[in-house]
Amino acid sequence: MKLNSVVLAAIVTAISVVSFAAETNSWYFSKDIPAGGFPQRARWEADYRFDIPEKGGISFDFTCSNIEPCLNFTLHARRGTTWVGYSFAPDIASGEKTRIVISRKDWNVKDLPGGKLDDWKGFDGFRLSAWRAVDKAFQIKCSIENFTVFTEEVPVPQKREAVKLPPRKGERRLAWCHRAWGMSDKASWDYTIRRLKNSGFTDIIPNMCRPGGAYYESKVLPVMSYVKDHGDQLEACLKACKKYGVKCHVWKVNWYIGRPGGCVDGFVEKMREAGRLAIDTDGKDIRWMCPSNPENRKAEIDAMLELAAKGVDGIHFDFIRYRWMNMCYCNVCKNNFEAKYGKVPSWPKSVIIDGDCQSLSEWQRNHVQFRCDNITAVVREVSKRVRKEYPNVAISAAVLKRGGETDKASMAQDWGLWCREGYLDFVCPMSYLSSLTFFKRCIERVRTNAAGVKCYPGIGYSVMKPRQDKPAMLAEQVQALREAGFEGFTVFDYTPITARALYNQFHE
Repeated sequence: MKLNSVVLAAIVTAISVVSFAAETNSWYFSKDIPAGGFPQRARWEADYRFDIPEKGGISFDFTCSNIEPCLNFTLHARRGTTWVGYSFAPDIASGEKTRIVISRKDWNVKDLPGGKLDDWKGFDGFRLSAWRAVDKAFQIKCSIENFTVFTEEVPVPQKREAVKLPPRKGERRLAWCHRAWGMSDKASWDYTIRRLKNSGFTDIIPNMCRPGGAYYESKVLPVMSYVKDHGDQLEACLKACKKYGVKCHVWKVNWYIGRPGGCVDGFVEKMREAGRLAIDTDGKDIRWMCPSNPENRKAEIDAMLELAAKGVDGIHFDFIRYRWMNMCYCNVCKNNFEAKYGKVPSWPKSVIIDGDCQSLSEWQRNHVQFRCDNITAVVREVSKRVRKEYPNVAISAAVLKRGGETDKASMAQDWGLWCREGYLDFVCPMSYLSSLTFFKRCIERVRTNAAGVKCYPGIGYSVMKPRQDKPAMLAEQVQALREAGFEGFTVFDYTPITARALYNQFHE
């Protein structure tokens, strides 16, 4: 990797920067994080001018004084009002130094118009964030040293070989399958489940429905046109599961409508006209159903109950939360909130929060609880009804990987409460991390939050990086779970590439 000898000059007007060393292009940051769910991160910004070359990128030495309480780190490059981001979780201990290398293709541009950035010149600053993973108070110091622009492609590191793990009797192996028709467009459910079974897996979690469409004959949800052309996909999946002895827990996407194409034609317009879409801080509706709307709650509950009645082994909540802190501020929310907490001085200004809030007013704290109560009400009612009407159907959920006050504050998901109250039979925390060090910390946090309920942490095979090391990282994370005493795990996402890795690792 050839380094650019000319490093552009820094503008020392940074926010929260303890010190800046111009001769080495180095920044040193520090922040005290109070106990609770806020702020969600330690954030620092610095003004600095640089370009990101087409075949190159940037690199720097990174150090964190107290890495254990951190979920991960993000670096965002700024050009005016445009931001591109990069997430990293280095395999280092507190105080250790590592070199972070970010090629141009590594930056996240999916949220930009058209999902791309045409001009990579003229960046004028960056933001470093350390995202909290715990509720306790802590102090953190980070450094970015020897910030450098490089102009040649980064050599691909040598592939790490995966260690073949010995079989473990009684281990529960689950897999999420994001497509309602099987592992790929060309694979039937019979082939998908047979392949999964031959890989030693015990359970499938197929994504069969969301608010705007079901891939099976439903009396509750709109039915996708795919069913007319290709048949009832839940029926096909269940048939294959019974044939090969694999348990089926049907995955329901709650609240989130999804991207265009994820619902029947006209659904969004119909929900908009009925006032059932969530409203963000800008007063615009989003592709998310308002969780405090009674009609929306009933639709979620009815859909889960309908699934429980279809002979499945279990039902699986997903997106059982709010999108983020920027919703919902519709009139239904206002009326329901004021009915419980009294007249708000200024709606929604009095209740709006963001991840950088240092403290919350009483109105803001009440709104955090209001949102949590809206989500929990659906989980509680589904659990109550399923326990009574379909006692042999297991109830599970894909849940966030932090738990505690932090996830309650950000996305209104109090899944620790659901476990303590017995609403769930097992949880699958989405502990998608490439770093083994961060993964080990994460599984201990989620074990505590699960409060004795069966916990099968998620392994994010589809999103692991670097790509060539995925099989090795899969083996390492499974071994870490075994050493920590977990009785199983859940793999995301069951595609042909993932299927090959699982077969190679677990086929006996």
